[in-house]
Amino acid sequence: MFAALLHARKVLSLQPECVRFDVYRTATVLEQNQGSQRANAFLISFCKKALPRLELVAKKYECAGINSNVSTAVFGGHFDTELMQYLASRMVNMVARYNRLPDMSRADIDLLAADIANFIRAELADIDDTGFSELKTLYTWYMRAGFISLQFNVTRRIGSV
Repeated sequence: MFAALLHARKVLSLQPECVRFDVYRTATVLEQNQGSQRANAFLISFCKKALPRLELVAKKYECAGINSNVSTAVFGGHFDTELMQYLASRMVNMVARYNRLPDMSRADIDLLAADIANFIRAELADIDDTGFSELKTLYTWYMRAGFISLQFNVTRRIGSV
């Protein structure tokens, strides 16, 4: 049981603060009310049963690098200019911040959302739409914004509310 408890504590230490806080708080209450053996059993049980489910959800929504469609649309598949390198570093930074969402405060989440929106706006402003019809321009904007949104797991079907 001691090895399982050490393993549980190690695995919990790697989790986001929002998970660790609630688990350790529950364990502390159990220890105060029912003893350390019950608290340790809770920690082991949580790591065996609930934590794998949490990890599956986290993995499902995690961004694992920059999507090739985004790379092609935004960077043109090359990073040979300072501007492209700057845009790539901004995108990598936003992806890294997105992957830390569970530990972010509300202000940090709002800042990330604003940064993503500003990035999309800048990309739309950079599209050369001279000679495009209005429909073609709107379609191009929609597709570019859609590719960037997909990078952050934002999916929405056309026509859905």
